[in-house]
Amino acid sequence: ILADLDMETGRLTWVNRGDHLPILIRDSRWITDLSCPPAGPMGADLGLSVTVATEQLEPGDRLLLYTDGIVEARDRHGTEFGRDRFVDFIRRHHSGRHTLHETLRRLMAAVMEHHDGKLDDDATVLLTEWRGGHQRELTP
Repeated sequence: ILADLDMETGRLTWVNRGDHLPILIRDSRWITDLSCPPAGPMGADLGLSVTVATEQLEPGDRLLLYTDGIVEARDRHGTEFGRDRFVDFIRRHHSGRHTLHETLRRLMAAVMEHHDGKLDDDATVLLTEWRGGHQRELTP
């Protein structure tokens, strides 16, 4: 995913280069996958057209970008951590009780524990919250 978020207006512009779709969390309960046709990995020259998608965020919206190493991490029985568990974890831990930083620290600990302390794939997460153009008031 290549994305740009205008911090003043909340306009998100992005391109899907083949990873999981971004997840939008609104009011700590409404969840949706943002949609955009994939253009394939950069440099692969697959001839797929590149679509630029836009989404207007509302103050308080949270955006999750992540790689498959998060949701596809498996326990010793082969059970994936999974998208639903991932999103539910973020909603529960960042419902006003924890900062974004603490929520992500706890998430990575949970993924590592689920996967017996090691990863077989990259596990990257970006969680951001747009606060309605008040970026000068941001605290970690």
